[in-house]
Amino acid sequence: MSQKFRVTYATLSADNEELQHSYDEAVDRVRGQLGASYPVIVNGEERWHDDVYAEPSPIDKDLIIGRFSQSTVRDVQDAVAAAKAFSLEWERMGWRSRVDIMRTVADVMEDRLFDLAAMMAFEVGKSRLTTRLIEGDFPNYRQLIPQSYPNRLIVGKEPFLNAIRRVKLLAKDATPVRLTLRPDGLELVAVTQDVGQAREDLEAKYEGSEMVVAFNPEFLIDGVEAITGDEVQLDTLDALKPATVRSTENPNFLYLLMPVRVS
Repeated sequence: MSQKFRVTYATLSADNEELQHSYDEAVDRVRGQLGASYPVIVNGEERWHDDVYAEPSPIDKDLIIGRFSQSTVRDVQDAVAAAKAFSLEWERMGWRSRVDIMRTVADVMEDRLFDLAAMMAFEVGKSRLTTRLIEGDFPNYRQLIPQSYPNRLIVGKEPFLNAIRRVKLLAKDATPVRLTLRPDGLELVAVTQDVGQAREDLEAKYEGSEMVVAFNPEFLIDGVEAITGDEVQLDTLDALKPATVRSTENPNFLYLLMPVRVS
């Protein structure tokens, strides 16, 4: 590693290829160690016990951080006794020697910086969002939007939303909602086999050829909810080509919606 890093929320959010690569490698190493078994260590002695605790990760309960032997009363007593015994030696060695020991420990932690950071991420359940740039051209969605539409429906936003939601109650398993567009108004129908049929009639303004067009109700609701104003404008070419949803008051928002083919 050519430079030293601090591994924090801020630094991991930065565009630093060396830091990100080092952290990714550490995550892979630590992932390979998950689920390992660990003893109790007292005064340098490993003590294995039958009483074991499996520590799950908060981000995934099936992901086991490690399996740890549980300390006994004897382990605790021996650890306290060992600490007391060494305390006198720690005092006699002088502050310079103690600082040298602490610096040695710090150097070990510095060398294992990324591994320790990855371990903590798994143990406390922190998330990390990564993205990558996809090479190629972004889909030309504009070619799906005609300069003009022969069929136009204008209907009140809230009555339209409420009607969709009501007929959607019978739209099981992504059953589409059929809109019958005609000069005297709008009809919404959802038909689910062996369940029944829901029908709603709304007052609306419509210019164009009378037709039936069907949409996924969830997608239709998403588009209608997103617009501002009191009226929804639905423009269509025919029952199979993409339609657009927009507000009659705000021309800056456009929602492209693909019809569902129905028999």
